[in-house]
Amino acid sequence: MIPLDLLKRAIRFFRCGLVQSHGQVESAGFITVLHEEDHSLDENTPYMRKLMSVGKETIGVEVRVVDESGKEIPPNMVGEIVARGPNIFEGYRNDPALTAQVLRDGWLRTGTWLPSTRRGISTSSTGNGTR
Repeated sequence: MIPLDLLKRAIRFFRCGLVQSHGQVESAGFITVLHEEDHSLDENTPYMRKLMSVGKETIGVEVRVVDESGKEIPPNMVGEIVARGPNIFEGYRNDPALTAQVLRDGWLRTGTWLPSTRRGISTSSTGNGTR
C-alpha cells in the first residue's frame, strides 16, 4: 500500500486521476479498487478515509475481513482480507497442501491483515498489512 504522504504528493505532482487496486496473482491482480473519484485531497470529505484504505471490492468479487478461523469480524478489529469470485484461481498446480492453506471454503486467504470498518473498507493504519 502507498503511504498517505507519498500518495498525496503523487496526486499533486501528476495532476491526473489515479486508480489503485489491491490484489495478488491468485486473484488475477484485483480484489479491491480505489477509483479516480476516491482520490480527493479534501480532508473534510469522507473520501480521505477511502484514500487511506484498500478500497471497495471489484465487480463480481466478494470481500470479507475475518479472524484466523475464517469468521467475519466486527468493525475496528484487525483481520485477514479474504475474497471469492470468478477471478480467484482454482489452486496451485501439483500442490494440494499449499492450495488447502490458501483456499478455504472457497475463500482466498490473502495474508493481508488490516482493520475492518463499518462499510467494509479496510485501512492500513496498523502497519504494513502483513501479520
